[in-house]
Amino acid sequence: MAQREGNQQLAPAVEAGAEDRQSVRGEHPPTSNRRYAGGGDPLVELTAQGLGNRPAAQQWRNLVAVDTSFYKSFMSEEIRDEGRVEGRAEGLAEGQAKGLLLIFEVRGIAVTDQIREKITNCSDPQLLNRWLKHAITASSAEEVFAEE
Repeated sequence: MAQREGNQQLAPAVEAGAEDRQSVRGEHPPTSNRRYAGGGDPLVELTAQGLGNRPAAQQWRNLVAVDTSFYKSFMSEEIRDEGRVEGRAEGLAEGQAKGLLLIFEVRGIAVTDQIREKITNCSDPQLLNRWLKHAITASSAEEVFAEE
C-alpha cells in the first residue's frame, strides 16, 4: 500500500479511536464537522505544535477554532483563554468609557459629540484611566484631552 493510501486509512482509525474513548467516558461521539475542527485529534495538535510561531500557525489556529466542543486540549484552552483576555479588556475599556462620561454628566460638564465618540471608540484601558483621573478635577472636557 502506498504512503498516501496509508495516510488515508489513518484518519478513520483515529476518528474511531476518539469515538471509542468518548463512549467509554459516557460522552457523545463527535459530529461530522468536529473531525475537521480538531476536537483533540492528535494530528491537529501535532500540526499546531509543528508550526510553532510561524505565520502559518495563526492560519491553522483560525481554521481549527471553529471547534465548539468542550474538549480540553492545549490548543482549544489557549484559544479560549485568548478570547477571555480580549473580552475582559474590551469590558474594562467599555466600563471606563461609561465612567468617564458619567463623571462629566455628574459634574455638569458638556461633552461634544466629537469627544463622546473619542471616548467610546477608545479601547486602551490605560489611556481611559488617565482621562478618568483628569476628569475628576478638570473644568471642561477639552481640558481632559489637552495633554494630547
